Amino acid sequence: MTQQNLRSKAMKGASFTVAGRLLRAFQGVAVLGILSRYLSPAEFGLISMVAFVSGIAQILTDFGTRIALVQRGNVTKLEEDCVFWWNLGIGAVMTMATMMFSPWIAQVMGDSRIVGPLLWVAPIFVFGALQGVPQSVLERRLAFGHLTISEVAGAVSSSAVAVAMVLLGFKIEALIAQMMAGPIVTMLCIMWFSRWRPRLQFSYSVLRPLLSYGSYVTAAGVVQFLSSQIDRPIVGNRLSTTDLGYSRMADQIVFTPLRITVQMVRKVMFPIMATIQEDDARMRRGYLTMQHGLMVVMAPVAFGLWAVAHPAVRLLLGPGWDMVAVLMGLTTIRSMFGTVNDLNSVIFSAKGWAKFQFKWSIFSASMTICTLLVTVNYGIVAVVAGKLVLTILLTPINCSFALRLIGQPPMEVVKVLGRPVLSAAAMGLAVAVVQAHLTISPLLQLAVCIPLGVALYVAGQLLLDRARFVPLLRQIVTRGRR
Repeated sequence: MTQQNLRSKAMKGASFTVAGRLLRAFQGVAVLGILSRYLSPAEFGLISMVAFVSGIAQILTDFGTRIALVQRGNVTKLEEDCVFWWNLGIGAVMTMATMMFSPWIAQVMGDSRIVGPLLWVAPIFVFGALQGVPQSVLERRLAFGHLTISEVAGAVSSSAVAVAMVLLGFKIEALIAQMMAGPIVTMLCIMWFSRWRPRLQFSYSVLRPLLSYGSYVTAAGVVQFLSSQIDRPIVGNRLSTTDLGYSRMADQIVFTPLRITVQMVRKVMFPIMATIQEDDARMRRGYLTMQHGLMVVMAPVAFGLWAVAHPAVRLLLGPGWDMVAVLMGLTTIRSMFGTVNDLNSVIFSAKGWAKFQFKWSIFSASMTICTLLVTVNYGIVAVVAGKLVLTILLTPINCSFALRLIGQPPMEVVKVLGRPVLSAAAMGLAVAVVQAHLTISPLLQLAVCIPLGVALYVAGQLLLDRARFVPLLRQIVTRGRR
């Protein structure tokens, strides 16, 4: 595939995926605003403990074989069939194990109320197993439009089910239904679009090389998941499910618009980077372009959310959620640094550095757990602040390995990313000062602060980052007209 074709595929894929993810982000935040008026922070904290257990098992469902199929240059039908039946078997085992050991899991998590929800969500592992190979087929085809439609359909379906149930008087059951409906609809759509069907054939000797690569990806995924989500059982046990609910709500508000977009860009970039993994010059250009493009979006959103956290929470969630605004201010900045690490992982995966990802995951997870065990003694604000400080310290180290792998000078990356960050930080500080002196309603505060923030950020970019920012704006406007 030529460079021009790859660039066209990348831009088209990014357009589809970012648009779809932004749609999911807006509807997800809107649904949170509805559910928060009927459910308590403790109920959100309880379901987050269930999601922690199911999240670990979902990572183990395919042992990284889907990623291995995408990373390989040529894939045979036999390899796809082997991966499918392997995934289905693992998914079935995970489902049965979750059902059998749910009382013991609840005891470890420190809350017996999660036994019932665990039984209901256990089949989610089978749905994930059925989806794995069809999804890899679409990813290798760079069919990002079909992937986006599938995920949006799942998100809208899960939200509709949750809202309908909570309006009918259900509580935790509505959140369980939300967890289940989305994956089912997404799976059905992906299977339909891929037109892929398994055959009754299996060979472990064919599967083994895929497992060899995928096992490191899976191990890294489990450790990364623990690193990012281990605060759920720690906070739930050492503090309370209410504190956990506040923390999870802040994460959802922040990471829904930010991380959803990043994850989809990563999904677009990984198969593309895998096709040019031997061409470091093209990888460097792609890396700088995507990091800059993401930071141009993520930095103002992060600092903007930090500046207007209090009126946004009062308007979105209603009374009783003020602690979420405090946590959001710290979480937004952490998410901005996290976007850099997310794109670094694309480089590692495309280059086949699964072992390094696993080792890095162990290191970062160990540091995270130590930080949590120290800060949890001082309350939920200290926990979130500690995670922010740790992310800031680890990001340059992670970057150094990724940049060395593709021969990218670090200072060029600092210049590319530093300018939008400086523009956004100045904007956020100015908006925070203005917001603190406004005594009007939350809606009117946002109506004043958001346009002000956009104007200040654009002005800062034109002053500090004109050479890259103006062409990017022109490209976005041109594509919008088309």
